[in-house]
Formats: sequence, structure tokens, C-alpha cells
Amino acid sequence: MQRNGKALTMVFVLLAVMVSFVFAQGVEEVAYPAKGIEVNVGYSAGGATDIAARLVAPYMEAKLGQPITILNKPGAGGEIAHSALGKATPDGYYLGYI
Repeated sequence: MQRNGKALTMVFVLLAVMVSFVFAQGVEEVAYPAKGIEVNVGYSAGGATDIAARLVAPYMEAKLGQPITILNKPGAGGEIAHSALGKATPDGYYLGYI
């Protein structure tokens, strides 16, 4: 008897999932990026991490079609930059380079 109850529950769950797919509305895709992107580097300018970020930036600009700005926030072993990254709006326009 308990086995039939589990099977019935699974059928209802599967049915609910299928119905949710039927009634789900597509979200309109927004063009990304619509503005420039800032890349946060947690070390001083001229260091290995900064140089690597600056070498990658032109390729990102070419691929995305938007300007890439490198922001250096040195100090506390990168903690200042990571703290700023954690407080940033999660919209994809403020990235961290580690």
C-alpha cells in the first residue's frame, strides 16, 4: 500500500513539473552588455595580476563590443577589492580579476 502511495506522489510531482513548463512564460532576452564593464583588480598597477587583466581586456572588448575599464584597488592582500566586489550591484558590469 505504501508503495502505491509513493508512486502516486511521484506521478503528481511529475505532472506539476510538466504543467509548470507549459505555463512558463519566456523572459525577453536583454542585450548584454549594454554599457562598459569595470574589472576590479586587487593588486597595484604594474603587477602580474594587473598585467594579465590588461592583456585580456582588449580581447574582451572585441568580443563584447563595449569598453573594459581596469580598476586597481590594492591593499590588504586583495581584501579591499574583494570587499568592493561583494558590495557591488550583481548586474554583471563589475567583475573581479583574481
